[in-house]
Amino acid sequence: MTAEERLDSLSQPYWSYKEIMDYYNCKSTKAAEIKKKAIEKYNGAVMYHADKVGIDAVLHVMGSSLEEEIAKQQKIINAKKGMA
Repeated sequence: MTAEERLDSLSQPYWSYKEIMDYYNCKSTKAAEIKKKAIEKYNGAVMYHADKVGIDAVLHVMGSSLEEEIAKQQKIINAKKGMA
């Protein structure tokens, strides 16, 4: 997943475990574990969407925040533009 794709992914209000796998480049078991922790510890459940979890909760599980992740991806994009 490119930095641009990650930045786009961060604009979504919630993710499935597949989107967690893509963003963190991890296996399905790790993504399911992240999703479970996000729901249990950070109230990440999404009403009417049992297969989804709130993105803020996922990022908290991973020790980050939405603002930090956006800044990180933007920095990567800007660095790539500077190299071109």
